[in-house]
Amino acid sequence: DHYGVLRPGPFKLTWLSPETYQADWTTVIEVYQRYTDETTSYTNLYTYVNALFAILAYPNFGAAATVFDGNITGGDEPEEVWTAGGEGPLWLRWRINVTWSEMTTVTYSE
Repeated sequence: DHYGVLRPGPFKLTWLSPETYQADWTTVIEVYQRYTDETTSYTNLYTYVNALFAILAYPNFGAAATVFDGNITGGDEPEEVWTAGGEGPLWLRWRINVTWSEMTTVTYSE
């Protein structure tokens, strides 16, 4: 009755030196909750989104060699998802933005 989808978001590259750049990434996590009734469905959706905040304890997302500053930076408000025919709501969806930075050193070929 619930699931999540990871979608790539915007990113930015900043060159720190001729050999090193920092990539600032965004991933959008779409959390879906099957709609049954307003109270239960929204409560369950909030519970699943709140569980995502556990990643804040791991700012390098387990990749300490290159990744740093991982964070949940916000999101849209929850929305109802209806069918194309106007039936619904069938699902609730909440988009949550997760950002992190990654530093990479480039080895140039000769």
